[in-house]
Amino acid sequence: MVGEQFSNYRCFNERHRKRTIRARIHLKVDLRSTNAR
Repeated sequence: MVGEQFSNYRCFNERHRKRTIRARIHLKVDLRSTNAR
């Protein structure tokens, strides 16, 4: 059962990795914009 959960977790990460990277980039941009102000 643990193996199945781990495999599902990996699939979930693979599916949402791009989304998380995009969110991180947006966070960095937001930080820069706030600092510029």
